[in-house]
Amino acid sequence: PLTLILGPINQLIISEKSNQKRSSLQVVKQNAQKLLNLINQLLEIARIEKGQVKLKLMKTNLTKSISYMVELFSSLAREKDLELTFRTDFDEIICWFDKEKIDQIISNLLSNAIKNTEKGSINVDSNWVEKDKMVCIKVTDTGKGINEKDLPHIFDRFYTLGKKDAGGNAGIGIGLAFTKELIELHKGNLKVESEEGKGTEVAIYLPVDLAMFEKDDYEILDFKESEMIKETDII
Repeated sequence: PLTLILGPINQLIISEKSNQKRSSLQVVKQNAQKLLNLINQLLEIARIEKGQVKLKLMKTNLTKSISYMVELFSSLAREKDLELTFRTDFDEIICWFDKEKIDQIISNLLSNAIKNTEKGSINVDSNWVEKDKMVCIKVTDTGKGINEKDLPHIFDRFYTLGKKDAGGNAGIGIGLAFTKELIELHKGNLKVESEEGKGTEVAIYLPVDLAMFEKDDYEILDFKESEMIKETDII
């Protein structure tokens, strides 16, 4: 039903001559798209929990993939006068990963960081750890941070943070719950450090060797198939 709503809204936006009405329709479209994304994430979580999702692995450059995602979010960060940077000691981190899933993880973490940061900066960095057996991706922000009471629950589905923002919103945590599911599907783990009023750091640790994955949990994606994945559909 939501896709049937979005189609007519797009047509109305195109045909509407009033800037004010067109602006209102854009808001309707954005909220409908957010709701559609939320439903899709919930459905994907259910599929993961039932073991119905396989990783589509390919051996390629993780640095390039992360850099691309950071660039996609640069304009959103600039709208809030935030500095968004990407740092790494390696121009190439060649490893096995599911590009679409990693893009979703980075997208969710950057969306969350930008949403919760009003001033300052957001930094993404990636490096080898554990003698090149793991890759660590960190997203660090200077945002409002998370209090001690909420921190253990931020990846719980539908958990509402205790402190609301200026608009009265507290967040429901679906994006972070989905992110955690994707990381664990990728045989990785994550660590969150945060201090209220100072910011948050999320560190993701991912295996890079094909031998670390169970054979029944993945399929190998060749280069031509990977080119068919639309990176701009991640956001």
